Amino acid sequence: MEEKVPVTTIAHSDLVEVVGELGSRFGAEDYLRGLRPVRSWESRTSTLYQLAAEDGSGVVLKVGKAWTTAKAREVYEDLRALGDLLDHDPRLRIGVPRVFGWHDDPPSVCVAYVPGEDLSRKLSRRPSYLSSEVADAIEQCGYALGVFHSDGLVESVDVEELQARLVKMARRILVGSDFVKSFDLAGLVSRRYGDFAPYNVRVTEEGAVCVLDQPSTRAVAPIHRDVSYFLYRVERRLHQCEDANPAELKQVQRRLQRIFLSAYAETGPRPLDSPDDRALMALYAAHKNLRTARKRLQQRQYLDAPRFVAMALRERRRALRIPSSARRRASSGRS
Repeated sequence: MEEKVPVTTIAHSDLVEVVGELGSRFGAEDYLRGLRPVRSWESRTSTLYQLAAEDGSGVVLKVGKAWTTAKAREVYEDLRALGDLLDHDPRLRIGVPRVFGWHDDPPSVCVAYVPGEDLSRKLSRRPSYLSSEVADAIEQCGYALGVFHSDGLVESVDVEELQARLVKMARRILVGSDFVKSFDLAGLVSRRYGDFAPYNVRVTEEGAVCVLDQPSTRAVAPIHRDVSYFLYRVERRLHQCEDANPAELKQVQRRLQRIFLSAYAETGPRPLDSPDDRALMALYAAHKNLRTARKRLQQRQYLDAPRFVAMALRERRRALRIPSSARRRASSGRS
């Protein structure tokens, strides 16, 4: 079993004091004054506390379970930078919650509370996943990730190290090292977003779209990793809808994928429509499913693991059917 990190808990009186002190440091005393604790909940990496005013507006204090002071400041700076990036592109109607500041004890970040419903929940209900609101949110997510990748391109990258990482992934899902050795990653490497997924996107009652989470890692990777991860999460949520027709789900999944990739093509480093692009995204999806299956086995969720193994094998078969550049060159050499 995985070892659990102790959850940081803050008493209500201390919570108000922390937020008040944070407001004084960052010049937001007027907005943060008079807020009262409403509720708290837990994510995989954080404990979150909501404080609200009488009119319903308020903030969320996000306390990392294993954060240091440096990490809290990094999260704060990343959220601010992402907000500036998205706000200055006229093509986008997607934003980031207002960031009020960071605290060192406990290491935490304070952001405005965004009312509404997560995109992941909308994707798991039949009437909702067919709506124009969901299609618009998916499109805005494609635009936003493309902007991030275009802005976050890294010039000095060890391409050989990235290729070695891809080779290791390919071997783990049994497609062979030649599958990825010839992929040209020039211009296709960016700082990783990390956890860009529907459950970190909120849609308000007015239809505004908001990204709730900051880029979670300063590592770099082929841009296919983030694109594949988002589409993987969309598919997972769609297939959690119990009353839907499987044929309809497949059709909706393809439509939303086209919307996302078309939007990404407008703002990203380049369109992801070549055989190599599709093969690389399938590779990432297969590897993610295999890792999830192993995690389920470690957590003794034995009934759940075979489903992810099957999903990994399906993506592996899909990748092998795509004529990647490595196989094209090998077949031309034999002829």
